[in-house]
Amino acid sequence: MDLKVLDHLIMNPEGFYSFGDEGLM
Repeated sequence: MDLKVLDHLIMNPEGFYSFGDEGLM
């Protein structure tokens, strides 16, 4: 797993899992 992605998910301001910022959608 990518820790950077996990950190992004945890720090997501929307409050839900969003990959749009990383383009991993």
